[in-house]
Amino acid sequence: MDLRIIHLSTSHNGGAGIAARRLNTALNLEGIDSTFVSLEDYISSPSINELRVSRSIFKKLLCGLTTLLSNKLMKKTYFTLLSISSVRINEIVQNADPKKTIIHVHNWFNLISFRDLLYLLRAGFKIVFTLHDQRIFTGGCHYSLDCNNYKTGCKTCPLLPKVLKEIPQINLNRMKKHFDFHKNQLFFFAPSQWMFHKAKESNLLTKSNLFVAPNPHGTFKPDISTKRNLYNSTAGELILGVASFDKNSPLKGNQLVLHLSQFLNSEGLSTKLIYLSDYQTGNRSDNFWASIDFLLVLSIADNSPNVIHEAKLLGIPVIATNVGGIPELTSEPYDLTVEFDSNINDTVLNFLKNYIINQVNSVSHQITRDYKDKSKGSLDKIISYYLGIMAR
Repeated sequence: MDLRIIHLSTSHNGGAGIAARRLNTALNLEGIDSTFVSLEDYISSPSINELRVSRSIFKKLLCGLTTLLSNKLMKKTYFTLLSISSVRINEIVQNADPKKTIIHVHNWFNLISFRDLLYLLRAGFKIVFTLHDQRIFTGGCHYSLDCNNYKTGCKTCPLLPKVLKEIPQINLNRMKKHFDFHKNQLFFFAPSQWMFHKAKESNLLTKSNLFVAPNPHGTFKPDISTKRNLYNSTAGELILGVASFDKNSPLKGNQLVLHLSQFLNSEGLSTKLIYLSDYQTGNRSDNFWASIDFLLVLSIADNSPNVIHEAKLLGIPVIATNVGGIPELTSEPYDLTVEFDSNINDTVLNFLKNYIINQVNSVSHQITRDYKDKSKGSLDKIISYYLGIMAR
């Protein structure tokens, strides 16, 4: 297949980086020339067909300042208002033929700048963005929550301090001008139907080349041969796993998680919380998945979380909030989707008691089988999109 894909992601970790790496691996297994590019972290080594880019001390300093700003702005949701170029983009694509190459952008914060995007467009490359969150059409915030300003151009952001309120609108106006001019070179993948509809509602992407393209996760295959049976440990307690990288993230519902655990134990249901972030060294993440009875995803906002896909592949039932693209992934009767209301704790308690009473251990194979049937063809769909894009 005379096609080359270059994936760009700031990090090889996090939701966007993990999804991008798995897609890159899957494409190479299909015989497609695909390369994943991210920043060097000096901890892990790149895999086959991956490239880690090093930065100068000055670039690291600038990136550190923008990251510090983003962290300071995080109250209800993350903000990334500015992006520093950390690569020589002409070197990344120096041997790439624009007529045969797609640049697939997953997360470009502090990896490339808007000027780099313009360079790629003016060089004739076609660019695909995967909408792992909303930031490209909000001008900065990762999730709009209950704000609908993205429909009209994010004028005067209500979540930012006065001195920064106009930056999202400035970002969107600049993007709209150039995106409209290069509209035949720009394409957008939404991993969930929810994100597709949000993007279509936005002022920036309402008339864009937008496709629903679920992230393939078939290359996720940890060794969990030691997985325990539900509620069958010698300790006699349920293990609830929380798989967010930042266990204190307000978006991931950290307070909801803690309150739920306290409530369950107070009601006589012995439970223990464990966090994937505590299992990140080496292959210890396999130990996390092998230990848990349920995956707990109490996000305030979310798109199509990798961790739910992973739990499905491993036959682990999911307890999650009814937000974003999450309901598209959960399935009754072995999963529970809960609303944000005063009954959330009681709902989860009754669900878990029912699981224990009915000894639903045999459901694991059914979870995996149903997920594989549901996700079948996701990679083929993406490849067909790529081919259609290059044919334009």
